[in-house]
Amino acid sequence: MKTGIEIANNFTYLYKNLDYMKDHDNFDLFEKITKKSSPLFVKGGDIISRNPLVAGYHEIDTEELIRTYRGNGYSDFLIDIGANIGLTTCFSGKGFSNIFCFEPNPQVFITLRFLEFYKPM
Repeated sequence: MKTGIEIANNFTYLYKNLDYMKDHDNFDLFEKITKKSSPLFVKGGDIISRNPLVAGYHEIDTEELIRTYRGNGYSDFLIDIGANIGLTTCFSGKGFSNIFCFEPNPQVFITLRFLEFYKPM
């Protein structure tokens, strides 16, 4: 198994600049359209919610890095500290034997608890 340092040194992002620009245009449009929408699990007009709703990912660089490590044998557990509502876990948690999410904000933790019944994508 490769060491974590070896994996990090050979890691390359798959997200291309043109794709980023296209998504960014969609994000701007999404924010304008959803500015007055109802606050749901992922709420309109919110910068955290726009990526999953518009482009189908949350933090692409983080997700790619997590998947790279998981694919290189580091799949015993995923720890998401400061998990917020758990979007990173939702998009990157598949394939891990155990997932641990920690969120110190009790109001946000209420939403995070729903992940207990959710299988990652």
